[in-house]
Amino acid sequence: RWHVSTWPDVPILLVCASDEVRAVIGRRGITRWVPVFPTMQEAMQSAGSSRPRQRRRARADLPPHVSSIIDAQRLVGGWLSGWSCSDMIPVAAVIATALVENVLRHTESSPILRVEYDGRLVTVAVEDTSPALAQRKEDAAHSTGRASGLAIVTSLTRVWGNLPTSAGKTVWAVVGPENVL
Repeated sequence: RWHVSTWPDVPILLVCASDEVRAVIGRRGITRWVPVFPTMQEAMQSAGSSRPRQRRRARADLPPHVSSIIDAQRLVGGWLSGWSCSDMIPVAAVIATALVENVLRHTESSPILRVEYDGRLVTVAVEDTSPALAQRKEDAAHSTGRASGLAIVTSLTRVWGNLPTSAGKTVWAVVGPENVL
């Protein structure tokens, strides 16, 4: 990721002939930063036919208070509206709500909200100081009749994941045009 972000004029592409491996690469979120193609020819055609998309980014440090849920929704709406991406606001706001609520419910952290838009995909990420990675916990025997936040995120996004950081973790989700509500 670091190399991709610091070399904006150097195309970095992956080539993998295996459909299964390409699917795993996509589920792991790698295609958020580097596109993957089934053949060298398709990769080269892509590199020559398009300019890199400009990424728009925004970040907000939120307090460890329930009001952060509403703040996250308002911020996501404002940022995406300003980036002419209004059709993605409803789903991105729901994702931000679920991720911020998880931080408030399961950690003692102040959530840090980040949103990125590359002209096609929206990524919503929330950082916290807990080292425990987020896990979707679905147990029918102990079901409360309410879907968990990560169950909602799973159903509304292209892919989601989380990564440890030096200060805790970041939970992220990618929303594409197919996820518009």
